[in-house]
Amino acid sequence: MDYFARGKVLLSGEYLVLHGAKVLALPCSVGQRMRVRKSTGSEILWKAYDWKGNLWFEADFDIVDFHVKRTTDARVAKRLARVLKAAVRDNSDFLSRWARYRVTTHLEYPIEWGLGSSASLINLVAQWAEACPFAIYFEVEDGSAYDIAASGSDSPILYQIDGDALHYEEVSFRPSFVDHLFFIYTGRSQSSSQARSTFRRKNIHSVDVQTATQLTEAFLSARDLSTFEKLIKEHEHLIAKILQTNPIKEQAFADYPGAVKSLGAWGGDMLLATGPDWQTVKRYFADRGMPMVVPYSILMEGGAEKITHYIEDEQPST
Repeated sequence: MDYFARGKVLLSGEYLVLHGAKVLALPCSVGQRMRVRKSTGSEILWKAYDWKGNLWFEADFDIVDFHVKRTTDARVAKRLARVLKAAVRDNSDFLSRWARYRVTTHLEYPIEWGLGSSASLINLVAQWAEACPFAIYFEVEDGSAYDIAASGSDSPILYQIDGDALHYEEVSFRPSFVDHLFFIYTGRSQSSSQARSTFRRKNIHSVDVQTATQLTEAFLSARDLSTFEKLIKEHEHLIAKILQTNPIKEQAFADYPGAVKSLGAWGGDMLLATGPDWQTVKRYFADRGMPMVVPYSILMEGGAEKITHYIEDEQPST
């Protein structure tokens, strides 16, 4: 059997989603694929490949208790075993009969981009197990699960937590100024779990949650680039106030003529920038050590083959 789950970008709300803010999440055109082949035996043989086709993780699990018999990374194997156990708890028929399962996963983008490889993996296991991905997620993670919803959606989603209930709906988001939106890989990484912990310790006021929700709805309805850039500035200052820091543009790109927005955990992974054209944006950020500038249309609409060719063409020479 073959399965697919998407990567994601959280456009608005950041970790205020944990406090009930409505957020806008964008499923990417690339994600993670999984193939499962069944034969005679009593084990799970797992191999994970990166976007270049290189094997980056391997593990053999006992099918009875998911004991790790052999692995190249004990930490990753332990987490994967937890996901498999959670799937069994949600669907007791999953893996209830002895067999040898050969499982291979393939990422369609660099894992360091932070597009939700963990969430897409949970979604893939849930598909295989015919289990609820949210049930699995909340057994192994402490986040909002917006990325689980996005990994299984073909359209952008509005997502919100209301007490113990989760609400999400597919929406349309392809602004007329899409050719002026670019994603920049910073070359840095930030822990999502650490960022969630930071937000949970903050004294979040209800007015900030309401403002984040209003900004999300405004992002969705923005009709021109100028309005969108103003919303980015407002959003950046909202999160900066909560984190008691300065927006990323003020910190590092004060002379940049367009808008710059942090995505997800501030200080790592990806940025969103507006600009007149790819050449201008590429030149600016490459001069500052960030040469991987990906047009919105490539990441959100291009698909695996196109993004692979793009990365290979743009990869800095070493």
